[in-house]
Amino acid sequence: MDKTQFSKVVCHNYGYDEKLGEEYLDKFVDFTIKLKSTLNEPDFYEEVIKYLFVSVLGYKYEVLESNNFYHECRAYNQATGYSKREIINLIHRFSLLKIGDDKKDSLILATLFFKNSKDLFKDIFLAIHNYTDFMIRKSNSTFEDAWHKTDREQRTNIMLNVWSDSFEISSSIVNFLNLVKQNIGDRDSFISSPIFTQKVDQRILSLLRSYSINSLYQSNQFDLKWFQYVESGIGH
Repeated sequence: MDKTQFSKVVCHNYGYDEKLGEEYLDKFVDFTIKLKSTLNEPDFYEEVIKYLFVSVLGYKYEVLESNNFYHECRAYNQATGYSKREIINLIHRFSLLKIGDDKKDSLILATLFFKNSKDLFKDIFLAIHNYTDFMIRKSNSTFEDAWHKTDREQRTNIMLNVWSDSFEISSSIVNFLNLVKQNIGDRDSFISSPIFTQKVDQRILSLLRSYSINSLYQSNQFDLKWFQYVESGIGH
């Protein structure tokens, strides 16, 4: 495609000058090329995400490394592989949808990244799990073997400890995942949304209510409520 010629066509048809034609062109032409994954992939958009957290969300640059939202965002981007433009749009949406409650804002951010997920809990869990692996390899390579030799249940505990040592764990999605897992009492599998359709437990419902965007009467409606919120910005 000859981009210059295409831009001139836009200018001719819509009456824009060259600069405005270029801006208009950028609105509907977007190409994403998926490259082979590497161990350093989580860092690919590191500076972009940092810039957005400072310029859009208002965080101070020097404290981002200790901010759990920032690392959750990087974990989800590592899992989804969104383009730069998609990340920019997503962070702007997050700035409009967040409600000032860190626990729930953490879920808003996750749901925005996994808005098309068929199993929200599992996607979040695996994204955080894999990013924890990245953090361990980046900061403490001698611990890597111990991490990979442990079973899933032990890894969950290690994951919680890694995040607790670095961030404000009470408002992190990791704390929420840990509480859900404790209440489910399932030691052998990752957290999965269908579990809530199989188990009717008042403890689980009570926990989910404290993290829900609005009134919740059935535990298996939890993720649906969040999907509806990020689509409309209105609690259902």
